[in-house]
Amino acid sequence: MNTLKKLASVISSLTREKEHDKIRVCPVCLSADIEERITGIAPVMYFCKRCGYKGYVVIEVGRSELQEIEDARRRVPHQ
Repeated sequence: MNTLKKLASVISSLTREKEHDKIRVCPVCLSADIEERITGIAPVMYFCKRCGYKGYVVIEVGRSELQEIEDARRRVPHQ
């Protein structure tokens, strides 16, 4: 059983993305082309250059997840 726990730990560490490998994406169009602006005492505001989203919320994904998102976006026709 100890070997199984070690194996699970190794697999978990391999699949877990490190914090510095996270990329922020727009919650509307999932584009990584966003800009952050510090607006004084308010929280950071994010602006998406692709769809025009403005807000305080973004999604953080790993680099591998971003590639999957971009591949899926290419398969879906634009509206």
